[in-house]
Amino acid sequence: MPPRELHVLGIDPGGTTGWAWITVPRTSLFGDEPSQILNWDYDEITGPEVQQVKQIGQLVREIQGLTYKVGPAVVIEGFDNATRVNDPEVFSPVRIAAMLSYAMFRGELGDARLVLQSRGLAKGQMTDERLKRWRLFPHTPEGHAADAMRHALMLLRRAGQSDSFRDSLWDRSALIA
Repeated sequence: MPPRELHVLGIDPGGTTGWAWITVPRTSLFGDEPSQILNWDYDEITGPEVQQVKQIGQLVREIQGLTYKVGPAVVIEGFDNATRVNDPEVFSPVRIAAMLSYAMFRGELGDARLVLQSRGLAKGQMTDERLKRWRLFPHTPEGHAADAMRHALMLLRRAGQSDSFRDSLWDRSALIA
C-alpha cells in the first residue's frame, strides 16, 4: 500500500545551516487532491561542516523512517555566486552539498533523492511576504531556516508543475496503488 504522505527537506547550507521539513499528502502530487501542508518543522545547525552533514543525514534517516521505502526529497540551495572570493566560509555551502551528495551515493541517506536548486529561483518566488502570509515563516536567530523553507516550497511547486521532475524526486512505482 502506498504511503499517505510525502516529505520534503529543504537545506540552506553554510556556517549556519537552516533546514525546513514539510509533509504533504501523496495524492496532492500523485493524484488530484488539493495542495496542502499537513505538518512542518524547522531549525538551524551550527558547528563543523562534517558534523552538520552528519546531523542532516540523521534527520533524513528519521524522516525516511516515517514512510517505508519512500525517502524525502532533499533540496539543497545550489551555489551560484559568480564573484571571486578568497574567504573559505563562502564555499561552505558547496562543501556541505558535496558531502551530502557523497553520503547519498554511499547509501547513508536511505531512499532520499537529492537535488540542487538555484538560490535566486527560491528567493524570487517564495518571498518573505508570501511565507508570512501563508504562516510558514520560520523565526530563527540567523534566518537560514526561512531560506530552507523557500527551497522546500519551491521544490513542491516545481514537482506540481512537472510530472517528470516529480518522478525524479520520489519512486513513482512505490507511490501508485
